[in-house]
Amino acid sequence: MYSKEHPYPTHHTVFLDTSAIAAILNEDDPLHEKAIVYYKKMIADGYSFIITNFIIAETHVLLLKNTHSIAIGLQWLEEVAYQAFTVIRPHKEDEEQAIQLLKKYHDKAWSFTDALSFSIMEKLQIPYYFSFDDDFKQIGKFIDITRYIKRL
Repeated sequence: MYSKEHPYPTHHTVFLDTSAIAAILNEDDPLHEKAIVYYKKMIADGYSFIITNFIIAETHVLLLKNTHSIAIGLQWLEEVAYQAFTVIRPHKEDEEQAIQLLKKYHDKAWSFTDALSFSIMEKLQIPYYFSFDDDFKQIGKFIDITRYIKRL
């Protein structure tokens, strides 16, 4: 399912959130084992992964904060982020839409990165996400891929 408007195959694409990436990479994360099982299953099932450069930055900060390891942060940037995933660089319009989402859902404590993720997913028609945060559930527009992975 490729087109000029949607150059990525959306039917087998998963948007990765920072919480899932951090759990995969950080062995000390309480959700690490669960994240690894899900991630390996998605790879085996042929899913591709999309993130934004905002997710890259947010993940880098979280890894530094949680692991206190500059080496892990650099490894994420140099060996993983730009190698393992398709990276989307949002446009000004995407950022404006994210701000509108934050205004519309002013009762939600979403970050700008979260709202931008929703905007990108909607724009590219990406149905699935992998996250351990409730933010994606709260917007109610996308499908938690782990609902299908649980059927191992």
